[in-house]
Amino acid sequence: MRFGGQSLLTRISAIPAVLIARAVDQITRRCALGIFLTRWLFTPIGPWANLAAGATGFNHLRSALWTVAGKAVWVTLYVPLGYSLTDSI
Repeated sequence: MRFGGQSLLTRISAIPAVLIARAVDQITRRCALGIFLTRWLFTPIGPWANLAAGATGFNHLRSALWTVAGKAVWVTLYVPLGYSLTDSI
């Protein structure tokens, strides 16, 4: 884990170790999908996804690529939607 990841897990040691291990495993396996979805569909939880990705040591380049892909989807979906709704405002 990166700097701060293990110390953070130590601080929240009131949570059973089995649950923490399961959460870290899920983040490790599905981090790319999580970053992609939090860039356009689940935007409010994006900062928390970033913290989890960083704490588990997710690759910076892969994170950047999934962020760009998610932002491309956001622009492709929301900009035309906003443009089409401007007459109703």
